[in-house]
Amino acid sequence: MSSLNDDERFEVLKESGNCYFRLGRETEAREAYLGAMKVRPDSVLLEVNLGMVELQCHRLDEAEKHFQRALELDSGCSKGYSGLALVAQEREDFFVAEKYFTKRSIWILSTKQRFCSLWHGLTVAASLPRFRNVSSNLFPRNLTMST
Repeated sequence: MSSLNDDERFEVLKESGNCYFRLGRETEAREAYLGAMKVRPDSVLLEVNLGMVELQCHRLDEAEKHFQRALELDSGCSKGYSGLALVAQEREDFFVAEKYFTKRSIWILSTKQRFCSLWHGLTVAASLPRFRNVSSNLFPRNLTMST
């Protein structure tokens, strides 16, 4: 692996961790993710993945730390909220689990609303005469959005 650059090493280790996790080999998955974390210590994705490994191994305190760290890095990380909800559910703290699942759902809905508003704004702008020439390549006439 010494011949790989940092981006390549990160991808190899992350994907190795994903494969190990899918195979139920949590120890190897954890080691691969921790190796990738050395390359990108502020990776939200790796924090979530490590949280899932720890959750699978019933190391709930460790799982919680990783999901919290993911939310520190990205307060809109819906998978971080889902992970915390799963940890609370494992602890049979269903009130807290519901709180985190609700936060996740609200974040997803607000993101979808922002996207729809942005899409609507762009399609309206594309229909204006001054934007028609610029936007004709970006917005083909037969383009529609499904929600």
